[in-house]
Amino acid sequence: MNSSIEVMVAEHEYIIRLIRVIRQASLNIFNGGEIDSDDFEEIID
Repeated sequence: MNSSIEVMVAEHEYIIRLIRVIRQASLNIFNGGEIDSDDFEEIID
């Protein structure tokens, strides 16, 4: 596989994982859980 394609595939996997983490954190907040601002700062950074 071309090196640039491999990089894009790897980045895509990270993006999917990030979306899952953000979704779970959002659901926790929606269900009355506490907001951990440190978690969101790490996600954004």
